[in-house]
Amino acid sequence: MINRYSDVGVVFFGPPGSGKGTQAESFEKEGFAILGTGVLLRIKCGEDPIFNNKYGPTMNAGKLLPDEVVTGVFKSYFKKLPSKQNWVMDGFPRTVGQYKDVRGTLLEKNKKHPIVVVIFQLTKKLDQILLKRVLTRGATESGRKDDNRKSFLRRLKEYRRNAPEIISAIKRDHFTIVEIDPMLSKEEIKGLIWEAVYSTKR
Repeated sequence: MINRYSDVGVVFFGPPGSGKGTQAESFEKEGFAILGTGVLLRIKCGEDPIFNNKYGPTMNAGKLLPDEVVTGVFKSYFKKLPSKQNWVMDGFPRTVGQYKDVRGTLLEKNKKHPIVVVIFQLTKKLDQILLKRVLTRGATESGRKDDNRKSFLRRLKEYRRNAPEIISAIKRDHFTIVEIDPMLSKEEIKGLIWEAVYSTKR
């Protein structure tokens, strides 16, 4: 896929193991800046020993940090993006509070260049499949410290609790929405995302 556009914004929202990170890596290869809270928080921990000592253990346990901490880190990196830089928000926001905190920023961006929100769907039958994905990833060098059964179940529970209200709020704000089955191939998912991006540029 050849990227012909600038200042494209895409938000990946979905449960753990649904493929958000895989798609983010694909878009990164095409020059997109990746604004994943997990990645940004790990960068922050590496840059700031005090922050790491305070929040690193919580992150490694797969638990959520306070909303104001997460959105503060996100906003600090978002402001540093060069003009016309394409970007992807990977797995953010995770709570209603986080969405409310960044809503104004996203709506302002959306006025200039429509943002595409990709919602990775979740059904009960997908739970075990997503768990297997996470455990497989955890066994590789690229795996995260919280890629284990206990952390996955905790993260999934948090997602199920927060997702309905966040999705409703996102839909009320009239972003360009594309809902995707995580069981589609990587190529099919990427194609659907770019189709949505193209539709905002016509």
